[in-house]
Amino acid sequence: MCAMKKSHLLPFALLPLLLVACGNEEQPQVSLRLGTLIGNRAEDKVTHLSQITWIKKSVLTRLVNDEENFLLLLHGSADTCTCYTEWHDTILSRYSKSHNLLIYGITLAELETDSEYYGLDRGQGYDTLAIFSNGKVKYQHNTAKSDDPFVTDYAQFVAWMEKRVKYPVLFTVDEEILDGFYEGNEGFTVYFGRDTCPDCTYLNRTGLRSFIDSHSIKEPNFFYIDFDPYRPSPSDPDYEERMVAYQAIKDKYGLSWSEDNPAGYGTGAFPTVYYVNPDGESFSGDVIEAAGVFYNESFDKETGKVTGSYFTKERYDAASSSYLTYLKDSKVETKYYEGVVVEGSKDAKGDAKKELLRPYEEPIFNALLEYCVL
Repeated sequence: MCAMKKSHLLPFALLPLLLVACGNEEQPQVSLRLGTLIGNRAEDKVTHLSQITWIKKSVLTRLVNDEENFLLLLHGSADTCTCYTEWHDTILSRYSKSHNLLIYGITLAELETDSEYYGLDRGQGYDTLAIFSNGKVKYQHNTAKSDDPFVTDYAQFVAWMEKRVKYPVLFTVDEEILDGFYEGNEGFTVYFGRDTCPDCTYLNRTGLRSFIDSHSIKEPNFFYIDFDPYRPSPSDPDYEERMVAYQAIKDKYGLSWSEDNPAGYGTGAFPTVYYVNPDGESFSGDVIEAAGVFYNESFDKETGKVTGSYFTKERYDAASSSYLTYLKDSKVETKYYEGVVVEGSKDAKGDAKKELLRPYEEPIFNALLEYCVL
């Protein structure tokens, strides 16, 4: 493990575990895994609904189908309701900011056409905070009673939550926040992905989920940035111009290969994970201390042989003393697999093909994260 690595996040506030009115029985905790720094920094002002990430039903359906763990606020009260604004501003927002939580929000009106409501408690005039585990409601509590300690007492709200959740260790960031880390002097890990990328979503629900749930990451310095907002659609009237900008931001962070940035891959691929040891000004090149690009293999259709991969013998020989040192020092048996024949890959497609690659990809992914975040 490199001695230069440091955690830059301030320690989470230590809050007491208090007994709540519903009893002191043990509750299985749900690992939230993903939080956010967007809107949660010390300088960010929190007002009313500002910390809620509002989503459409289609996004909720994707989270459910992907069997994610997450927090959801079902908003059934009027925005002008004093009881709601007080609870949000003095309890929910304060708690969210204290722990860099990502709370999705959806309105009751958005779900009106859904007869099942995903098991959510819904009603006009109050809100429901739900904790989803593996895509299903595990716990929920509403704000229907104005004298409920959940609504009126911050300490008891915290106690109710802390009995039921484990705090996130991976945090979403935007370009401005990420640039601040590159311009600093403390090491960090960044996962470049796209929310709609099939390779990313497969990695998220397999290797990433498994690693987070099976390891104790006590001082998280692990960040995720979604590149979907930068990626243009061919139907965009300014598509060509936006494609130039899209390539430029991939180049900026060293996702694409160049002689000065050997850790990159092609024109930039997702998912990419880097450990960055910043020098205060560079965004690529030597500041990338460890790197990996996953599930971006190409195959010979006739033989099932891997013909293209980030993890090649040529790259390993060139980088085993630099950004692939973690791999050289690991116990991973297959450290590169270009040329490997993957049985069954000729007929497999989509996730089925990724599943065949998983025995090769996941050990390297685990070795990278063990180097980066443990």
